[in-house]
Amino acid sequence: MLLKAGMLIAVPQGGIRAGLWKEAGALWSLWRQGRRQHIPFQFIFTPAGIREIAPIRARGGIFIPSVCVIDLESLAQSLTGDAIDAGAHLVYGSEVTGIRIDGSNYVVETLKGEIRSKALINSAGLRAHEISKMAKGPNYEVEFLRGDYYELIGGIEKWKVQTLVYPAMPPGSRS
Repeated sequence: MLLKAGMLIAVPQGGIRAGLWKEAGALWSLWRQGRRQHIPFQFIFTPAGIREIAPIRARGGIFIPSVCVIDLESLAQSLTGDAIDAGAHLVYGSEVTGIRIDGSNYVVETLKGEIRSKALINSAGLRAHEISKMAKGPNYEVEFLRGDYYELIGGIEKWKVQTLVYPAMPPGSRS
């Protein structure tokens, strides 16, 4: 379920000329934090060094070899099986319309009927804050931040990318 992929955080080739010099400062900050937490980092100081890890144009960056990715589908299947074996009742594809507390039980109202339970696990993703409010749990807001993901045409085999690649972000960046 785990794949040790590593992570490259890189300063784009034109980044410093474009006024993104703070990105280099962000890398230094990450490196200092990592050192304090005993995380093994490799500083990459040249574009050629970056290309040894990933076929991108970048001035330099940090490579963190210990970063792993999880096969989420396998993890979800495993957790679902464990939950069912332990007596959990799972309901898919039905919107929660309300939650009330009846004694020591939660009563979850859905479009498919009511579900009574002593425990409630909120796994509503982007709507988790709404479920929390319905269940009289913590009231919080979700801040949606934009992110971009790219697919390599030809796949990772063609490009031989074996690691996660992210741009360096200036400290305090919101996206």
